[in-house]
Amino acid sequence: MAKSTKRVGVYLTFARGAIAERLFEGLKREKAAIESELGRDVLWQDEGDGKYTIVARKSIPDVTAPERRAEIIGWLRETVNQFINVFRPRIERLLREI
Repeated sequence: MAKSTKRVGVYLTFARGAIAERLFEGLKREKAAIESELGRDVLWQDEGDGKYTIVARKSIPDVTAPERRAEIIGWLRETVNQFINVFRPRIERLLREI
């Protein structure tokens, strides 16, 4: 959660290196299918220093408000599960190909 930006997010980050680059590029080739399966747009970030991140975010007016807690937890739970179900088989396949 980021109070300053008023949003929550789920991040899939790859450490620097050749394997990270190949995984990110392999997943990016499937971007349309991945976003379709996730049911949401995600940000595909190449930080330029060898770090790669795929991010789903949701804006929340006040991430610290107690009345938002259930909404935030529900969104995080759903999004993390979607990330696992969508990305894990693809990452496993790409690692076998490497």
